Amino acid sequence: MALEASNLVTARKLLGAASGAVILEDSGTVGGAGSGVGKSARIEDAGSYTLTAACVGASDVHLVIAQDPRIGLAPQDQTIDCATSYSRVVQLQPGSVNVQILEMRDYSGASATSTGGGVAAVRITAGG
Repeated sequence: MALEASNLVTARKLLGAASGAVILEDSGTVGGAGSGVGKSARIEDAGSYTLTAACVGASDVHLVIAQDPRIGLAPQDQTIDCATSYSRVVQLQPGSVNVQILEMRDYSGASATSTGGGVAAVRITAGG
């Protein structure tokens, strides 16, 4: 637990200060069964939003961001290298947006790279 707590502090520092109004923010463990970061938020106004994510204690994590493809952003996924933070601008429409971050695993279900204590943090801010 102490390692995860320390890694969460580091992951939040990697996210940096929010550059606009925070629409969604979450963090948590990404290693082990049943873990991962996942959150939904409501987008009120169409436009550019900045998605920022960071992870610590795992080599790679898988990030998915999506809206209902009939009204907004079709599911988009990205593998993130935990050595640096990740940021990109996404175009979102009014409605729900969902973000998930999971640790990469091999087919056996075991973590492909984890040494334990893996965590991730994610934020969506208005403006891009």
